Amino acid sequence: MTNNEITDKLAMKVKIRPIPKLQGGDRAKFWGKVDRRQYGQCWRWLGSKTTRGYGQFYITPHRVMFLAHRVMWAESGGEVEAGMFVLHKCDNPSCVNPTHLFTGTPKDNSRDMVQKGRSVKNDQGRRPAKETALRGESAPWAKLSNVDIREIRRLWRSTTLLQREIADKFGVCQSTISLVVLKKGWAHV
Repeated sequence: MTNNEITDKLAMKVKIRPIPKLQGGDRAKFWGKVDRRQYGQCWRWLGSKTTRGYGQFYITPHRVMFLAHRVMWAESGGEVEAGMFVLHKCDNPSCVNPTHLFTGTPKDNSRDMVQKGRSVKNDQGRRPAKETALRGESAPWAKLSNVDIREIRRLWRSTTLLQREIADKFGVCQSTISLVVLKKGWAHV
């Protein structure tokens, strides 16, 4: 079975909830969890996240958790038709900047993933060999460079900065810094 056939089957199975408009207290709470930066930059979601790094937001009257970037799309006037995804141009799952978002089908989402090199499988539907797998700064989703990694480790060894402070300096989360300094992430550098 090819990737396209798998994607087509997935597209038929996906059912996505419509996104309700935020009301009063929920709207204030939502915007309080958005780190708005300059126009072209990612707006980082400061609230809870899924295990894959996507922001999530609990909408009170519906008593349901929604993905934060989908809520932002609706808040900024975007329509999400049934079965459609809200995709990231920036490939940053915690970004909620509406200028970085667009809608697409599940098939568009899978195609976007493959084109940007985020697929764990190659064109033959197999996982790539470890030597050819993207890692470090060669991965399109990388937020840090090899130079950044060396600087992070130097700062951790030679200063009293907290991991959270180093994370803020490099625009990543504290857990990323922890993985870097423990060499559980970016071990090849």
